[in-house]
Amino acid sequence: MPGGSPGEGVPLRRDRAALRLRSVGSTLLRAALWLVTGAVVVAVCLLGVGPSTTLHLAIAHSGIDLPYGLADILLYVLAGGFFLTAWGFRRVDLARVLVVLVTGISVVVAYATNEVLKRLFAQVRPCVELVVDPRCPGPDSWSFPSNHTTIAFALATAVVLMAVTRWAWIAYGVAACAAVSRVIDGVHFPHDVIAGAAVGTCVTICVVLLLMRATARVRRSLATPRSSSGTRMEGLREVD
Repeated sequence: MPGGSPGEGVPLRRDRAALRLRSVGSTLLRAALWLVTGAVVVAVCLLGVGPSTTLHLAIAHSGIDLPYGLADILLYVLAGGFFLTAWGFRRVDLARVLVVLVTGISVVVAYATNEVLKRLFAQVRPCVELVVDPRCPGPDSWSFPSNHTTIAFALATAVVLMAVTRWAWIAYGVAACAAVSRVIDGVHFPHDVIAGAAVGTCVTICVVLLLMRATARVRRSLATPRSSSGTRMEGLREVD
């Protein structure tokens, strides 16, 4: 029937409010789970210092060699991959630009989190206390977790979230190579890079979830009728 009593819309508004609450709760829960997962991996790595040290010494005496500083080159490769992926958003669409900003900010937060952990644990590098290497960073440059690995996996995660092609997963292979090279260079223990990978991946996804939720309305208001971010991040959107 046309028209209706004013009270008919009340249940609908309540349903929408309940849906929004469930949506917010779901986002916060997933973000918390990723953060807890990262924290658990870091804790396990701290408990495995002994086996990690044994493995590091075995690698150091194995004769395995890679170009020193290879991880730096691979970080540039990953950064290039991030910007090339972001270039796919080159259309003047502010909603797409916002998605790139969200992933970029998430990478920065992951790096900042790792810096806090490094200063908190202040573990000495293996090239200072075990196999001395004159190329080793200074004594105040702490080992755990690995910054290079954190940045590498944060960038790889950002690329995978933004890109729609399955080739984006190669970024994780590049990040893993960067992590391994840091161990072979003698500047990190194996547990350093495992923790760094966890921080880079888990913190990035956690922050992306929260920022995508926080900017949902803004992105919808900025999006053009035909626009779609065309990323895996679309799967992180929540009903608002």
